[in-house]
Formats: sequence, C-alpha cells, structure tokens
Amino acid sequence: MSDTINIIPNFQEHAEKALVYTVVDDVEYEKSVSYSTSKTYLKIFVPRRSAILQLYASFYNENGYIKTYLASYLETKNSMDVYTVYPYDIVVKSDVYFIKFDCNTTYGKKYFTFCGNEAYLSYEEGARFQLLIVQKKYETPSWFNEGIIYHIFVDRFNRTDIPHSRKDAVYYSDWETIPEYPEYPGAFLRNNTFFGGNLYGIVEKLDYIKSLGTKTIYLSPIFKAFSNHKYDTGDYLCVDEDFGGDEALKLLLEETKKRDMNVILDGVFNHVGDDSIYFNKYRKYKSIGACQSPQSEFYPWFTFSEYPNIYDSWWGIGNLPKVKKIPSFKNFICEKVIPKYMNMGISGWRLDVADELEGSFLKQITQSAKNEKSDSIVVGEVWEDASCKSAYGELKHYFDDDRLDSVMNYPLRNGIISFLKTKNSSELKSVLRMLNSHYPTEKQHLLMNMLGTHDTERILTVLGGEPSYYYSNKELSDKKMSVESRDYALKLLVDGYKLLIATPGVPCIYYGDEAGMEGYHDPFNRKAYPWGKEDKNTINCFSNLGKLRNEKNALKWGNFRLLESEDNVLAFERYTENESIVVIANYSEEKIFIPSDKRYINLFNNQNFENGLTINSNEIIFAERKIDHN
Repeated sequence: MSDTINIIPNFQEHAEKALVYTVVDDVEYEKSVSYSTSKTYLKIFVPRRSAILQLYASFYNENGYIKTYLASYLETKNSMDVYTVYPYDIVVKSDVYFIKFDCNTTYGKKYFTFCGNEAYLSYEEGARFQLLIVQKKYETPSWFNEGIIYHIFVDRFNRTDIPHSRKDAVYYSDWETIPEYPEYPGAFLRNNTFFGGNLYGIVEKLDYIKSLGTKTIYLSPIFKAFSNHKYDTGDYLCVDEDFGGDEALKLLLEETKKRDMNVILDGVFNHVGDDSIYFNKYRKYKSIGACQSPQSEFYPWFTFSEYPNIYDSWWGIGNLPKVKKIPSFKNFICEKVIPKYMNMGISGWRLDVADELEGSFLKQITQSAKNEKSDSIVVGEVWEDASCKSAYGELKHYFDDDRLDSVMNYPLRNGIISFLKTKNSSELKSVLRMLNSHYPTEKQHLLMNMLGTHDTERILTVLGGEPSYYYSNKELSDKKMSVESRDYALKLLVDGYKLLIATPGVPCIYYGDEAGMEGYHDPFNRKAYPWGKEDKNTINCFSNLGKLRNEKNALKWGNFRLLESEDNVLAFERYTENESIVVIANYSEEKIFIPSDKRYINLFNNQNFENGLTINSNEIIFAERKIDHN
C-alpha cells in the first residue's frame, strides 16, 4: 500500500474500531473474498483498550448455523490485539459465510457490527462479517474497463429516413414530442408510439459517442418486438425492422470496430411479448404460438392456469408472458440466439432481471457467450449487494466466475445521490466500504457504474427537480426546473460524474445525461435526445473527464482505499505501484488544508499543490503524485 495523507490524523485513537483481514495464501487483504482453491483464514485486529477476554466467531451460511470458533490470540501490535481464526474444515467450497463475532470483555459481552471489513463494538448484535468464497473459471475481459460505456435507448437517440411499414404503430414526425404516457403510473399503455430512432442513426453519431471516451455502446433491446422499448421480445432471431434490421446491426458493428469500440446487447431472457412468435396471442405470426394451441412447440415454455387467457406473466403484466426456464428454452437461447449475435460481432450482454434467471441458466448463458468470444462480457441487472443477493428461494452466487462477469452498480448510484443531495457522505462511505470488501477485485473493476438508466428518473431531475409524488403524469410530462435549480443541478451532475469516474468500475452514461436532459419516471426519462439544444458546457465536462479517466491507470485498475474524513467530506485514494490519485470532495462550508510533504498535482488544472492539499468549499479535487520507489 502507498503512503498517503491523513484526512483525520490519529483517527484510530478516538474510535473503538475493529478490523478483519482475510488472509489468502498467507497474504492479508481488506477484501473479504477468497477462492475455493486457496488456503484462507481470518486475522482480527481489536483495540487493546477494548479489554477482550475471549473472542468467538460463529459461521453461518444460507442454510443456517455451521460452527463457532474460539479465536486465538496472536500478538499486540500498535495498540491493537491481533487474533486469528482458522476455518479450514468448513471453508472448502464456493459459498457466502456470514460470521457473527462476539466477545467477553471486562465490561461485559459485546458484539461486532460490520460495514465491509470494519466493525465497531457494542452491547447489541449488528451486521455480520461476510466471507465470500468463489471459484475462478474465466479470464477477466479487461477491455471492458478501458473506456466509458454509453447506454442508448435506440428509438430515442437519433433517426435516419428508413421506411416504416407497421400499421399497428404510430410514428411521430416531431422529434421533440412528449412521449405518450399513461393516465397514472401503472395504467395500461400500448407503447406503440415511435420516434424513429434506429441503428443507422447511431452510426451517424459514433464520432460524438467516441468523443465522450466511450469504449462500449450498450444498446437497449433490439430484437423484433411490438413496443418501442422492445422488452417484449417478438422474435429473438432478428433485429427489429424499425431499427434497420440485421443489416443495420452489421453496419454498426463494422463502424464501431473501426473506432475501437464495442457493442453489447440487452438480453431479455426471462419473458417475451404476448405478440410474439412464441406466444402469438394476436395471430400475427404464421407459426402456431403457445396461446393458439397446446400442440404448439412453444406451449411448454409457458404456464397457463386457465388456458388460454390466464397465464404467468412478469409482475402480472399480461403482455409479458413469463418463460419457464426448461431445457428447450435455455438451449434455444444458448445454442441459437447468443451464438448468432456473438458471431455477428457483438462483445457481450447485459442480462435483464438477472435475479429471475436461475444459476444454472446464468452459467449456460455465460458459457455460450465465452465459447464464441473468450473475452466477452456478461453483466447482470442487480439492484442490491450482488455478493450475497438472495432471490426466488436461492442465494444467487453471482460472483462465481461461471455466472456473471459483473453487475450494474445501483448501490453506488444511490450513495452518490445521497451525498450530492444531503452533503453527508455517510451512506456513500458505507457503500464504498461494502463494495471494496464484498466484491472480488476483478468483478469490482468491471462494475457498470451509472447515475441513471432507463429505469430511473433522469439524474438531473433527481438532483434538482421537485419530488414527483406531488404531481400527476400530465403535469410531469413537461415539467422543467427553474433556471436557478437547473444550474445548481448541472453543477451537482458534474460533481457526481467526477465521483463516478474515480470509483472502481466502468462509468456508464445514459444517453442525454451528458447533454443536460431532464425527465421524471418512465416514459419521461426516455425522451428524444435534444440534438442542437444540448448543454455544451456539460458535454465538454463529461468529455474531458472521460479522457482523464481513460488516461490514468490508477482510475481504471488502481486499488481503492477509503480515507477517514468528516461526514461532509469524502476522501479516497486510487493507487497502483507507480501512481496515486487522492480524490477529495469537500461539501463543508469551510476550506480544507491538509499538510503533506509529498508533491501533488491538481489533475483539473495541472497546478502543483504547495506543502499540502487545499480544497475549497463545494469543490472536488483529483490530486496525483508519482510514487518514488527509491
């Protein structure tokens, strides 16, 4: 670890804080992660003044209690008593262990309450320490972390003139039209109104996308489907004709390759559309769908409780029949769908509602992708701590290497928003500790880090708009911030993006966020990109930050260390063997000066910091220094 500045000197002296390090093959790590092929034990550091008499570690997994160990005292070092626990007899396979630490002290019985690998002692039981044991099967697709991700909702990004032949669709000629919306959230909407965005339109804007530092374009679903969002797949084996069909995808892949960019697709493998070749509720396809006859080859894919009108659907939404993950469906996806698009030249997949895909199916999907392209990327849509996510009766084990390369990082999004809006860094610090402790390093570096998606309100609206629950959909449809609120939100947006590019993972821009787009919940967060009316200053900020991030190995692959700081300040370090970048966000009302005899350079203006770091109120700095090994 590099020698770094202290934001709060001698923090250890005024906090009864314990630390647990995971020792893997005799090397200590802050991460609570190990591998099934490694020899693993725990080393616990407790302040001497805690006066511990006995320390116990009780192991649990998803099935319940396993065993309790009496920790062995090892030594006292820097006023910390050091103990060890050797769970060699139970930590022998991939699993998630939840470990309760309790101790007898001269003051009575106490418990450890954890956030990541840090804990405080109290008289009440709290969050347990988590130890993740994983197996490593595939090599890390490192290209994914070499640039920014740009997330495009295809119908709303950019359009070119291609013929539209659907009689059951409405095509808007006015690019600035407000999207059709339901009377109230949850009310039925056909979603058959289109702005005309297509893959050829994306090709036209590739140089702009590249200028943001983009390495990967992540497309919303492009399979043939009835709706504008395409999460109601009609036919997996062809690109929707309104998007330009297979030929448009081929052209996009050719042009992105010329620019050293990659494309990943949105894999929607949990449900299909009722208007699909597989279900065919409206008899639009020539083949026989499950809703037409129990003799259909697709009938076994669906669950009917009262044929043909009542069937299982995603969250009860009737136009999204849920698919049973039986061998014939899984084989169809993994032997036909995934190979087709991988062979066309895509570089991977984002898996929609990964929680609803069983572990064996995730393994099969990932293996299929990597069989076609060994360094392909498979990222899952997961909204919580993915290291210990439990859903639909099973612990998901997402980070076993044969399931997912990584996940979407909604916890980080929530933490950044909390800090930007409240000026209190506590939630964000907790998230950063959790991610750095719970997530394997190779997964952490591939996290899809975003401030907004098609499933969330526009980040600018989150930061500066009024809460949506005060207003009807009609009022929200064209509601905009005041000039003052918008200017304030734009400043926070750039601050948020600074934090996003500095934390471990891959920054992802939802199309138009960089242009200052506003919008409340779906469909108002899916308006057409404002070509010619963009906020140029914000775009320039995003472009410059993307370039900076891509140039600095410490920001791409560096280790992470959270520095202790006051609640209205966030400070952390990203470091490699040769460079260190300290990131400090000061949301206090006072200027901060941190003495240091090291030479730091402000990466935003290339000025040297003299005798230490100065951070103004409401300022974020990136301070870099080269590490001298002499």
